[in-house]
Amino acid sequence: MKIKTLDAINLRHALMSISVANKFPFASMLKISNLIDEIERAEILYNKEREVIIDKFCKHDENGERVISEDKKGYLLNESTSPKEVEDSLNELNNSEIDISDFSIQESILSSMNLTLDEYNAIKEYIVKES
Repeated sequence: MKIKTLDAINLRHALMSISVANKFPFASMLKISNLIDEIERAEILYNKEREVIIDKFCKHDENGERVISEDKKGYLLNESTSPKEVEDSLNELNNSEIDISDFSIQESILSSMNLTLDEYNAIKEYIVKES
């Protein structure tokens, strides 16, 4: 199944959070654990590519270190780089797709669990109702 990389990362974080706070039947936990591992491998590659993009566009000091902005909330951009260029490159990365194993979770398993809105939004398209 194809999924946007950023959506996969959000799904992994939601599944980890839900798994810490709740108990699942063994078969469900096994599927969740395998999916978390699968996405984690893709997230490592995503983070490396993100660092390459950031490094490409940010200003570096004489030691080759990224120059931090005065407000300490980010990095200074090269003079030849527009914020739109960075945004476009990061959006392209975020919208890239990865393949993950087919995944679904029964609504009945989740019905007794407390979920945050973010957790629910990350998993809602994978919830299936029993017929």
